[in-house]
Amino acid sequence: MKLTRVIGPGRTRDQPPYTLVMKIRRANIAVFAQVAAFSLLMTGCSGTQAPTLAVTSATVRERTALGVVLDFVVVADNPNGDALPLQDVTYTVTRNGETVFTGTRSAEAVLRRYGQQEFTLPVSIALSKLPAGGEAGGEYQISGTVIYVAPGALSQTLFDQELVTPSADFSGTARVE
Repeated sequence: MKLTRVIGPGRTRDQPPYTLVMKIRRANIAVFAQVAAFSLLMTGCSGTQAPTLAVTSATVRERTALGVVLDFVVVADNPNGDALPLQDVTYTVTRNGETVFTGTRSAEAVLRRYGQQEFTLPVSIALSKLPAGGEAGGEYQISGTVIYVAPGALSQTLFDQELVTPSADFSGTARVE
């Protein structure tokens, strides 16, 4: 089917009808406006500062014939006037450049306003990843990301819909004796 449009007395041009072209342009403009409005809204919600995280220590919690379990202690500091619920923590532990553990767990902590909170990240290391003799002592590097929920109903809704997931990175070194 060939569409023809009258562009003047007795003149035609082969193209889609003018109203269809305008509807498509209006739809594109509407989508652009929605994306721009959402971007501006998100910029306005960014008044919350990310918590700062520091690795303070690592200790041996348990030793078995199969391996060892270490506990890394992380201190989170909230610089905001609102509490920040911490969600999941994804982290990796290396020793002498070799990855010995990767995991995700719930932080199970809420940072009170202008406060600090300590939480523990367990690390299980198989005997095969330890030096000969199963010695767990030495220096370990840990790095990861903590996902948190920014304060406010809108932030909670965007988080629940997985549209916005604010996070804070951390890394550190701890010596196990």
